[in-house]
Amino acid sequence: MPSSSAKMQEEVWDDLRLVLVLARTGTYSDAARRLGVNESTVARRLAQAERRWRARLFDRVDGKLAATPAGEDLVRHGEIVETQMQAARSAVLGTDDQASGPVRITAVPFVANRLLAPALGRLIEANPALEIDLIADPRDFSLTRREADIALRLSRPSTENVLITRRIATLDFALYGKRDCKPDTLPVIGYEEARRGLPQAQWLDAFQVKRRQRSMPVRIGDAETLFACVRAGAGQSLLPTMLGDADRHLQRVGDGVPVVRRDLWLLVHPNLRPLVRIRTVIEWIDGIFRPVAPPANPAR
Repeated sequence: MPSSSAKMQEEVWDDLRLVLVLARTGTYSDAARRLGVNESTVARRLAQAERRWRARLFDRVDGKLAATPAGEDLVRHGEIVETQMQAARSAVLGTDDQASGPVRITAVPFVANRLLAPALGRLIEANPALEIDLIADPRDFSLTRREADIALRLSRPSTENVLITRRIATLDFALYGKRDCKPDTLPVIGYEEARRGLPQAQWLDAFQVKRRQRSMPVRIGDAETLFACVRAGAGQSLLPTMLGDADRHLQRVGDGVPVVRRDLWLLVHPNLRPLVRIRTVIEWIDGIFRPVAPPANPAR
């Protein structure tokens, strides 16, 4: 019969695992599927955990479960325990040199669709035990809440200070149009109001004023859609030279000189960084951007 201390340790780990799953999924139904139980069991186990810890662990915000400060503390402890258990399992089973298991990557659509996705086959071929979730989304998924394991962003985060942050590339943007087009006749494609703070959007607005044009007939919300519009001949706009120069349907217009530069940042949670699967994916991402990487700078 297990001792009271062993039983307590088992209950603590069960609580930590439950809190981790709820924080990562945000709903009882998704957590139930992940744990292989039903929703009522998840709700009951959460109520038991809250009684044990004498604190409310989750609130419902906009239809999703959001960890309270007490819940976030348990999430942090749970991640540490989880990482230690994964490392121990790898050492005991002799799989420390093998990349296996899930890795969730999020990036803005043009980076995910145009740069990462075409190289995925090479990663999986070399590491068939990896399970990659690639999310093309302009939103900043939270790594501290484990909405993603690795993130690629065009701005350095100001809120998630616990993350390891490293600049992996500097992307140049130049003006492009469809090949053999007449730039003087092409309208400028800009960004919608919500994206007008982007450096690319500000440059395009200034360029439009310089051309003495009153309005832009097309405004979009992300560079992926903008790329498709320019490629279809709908107008001219700024694109990353890494994409534009590689597409035979496009050509630089004007003087062809890059006019905007954006740093691309890689973010990862420090508790995940030592894992073989995470290191393997980061090395793969580095290889994609190595030709345009800036001088090395220390991660913080």
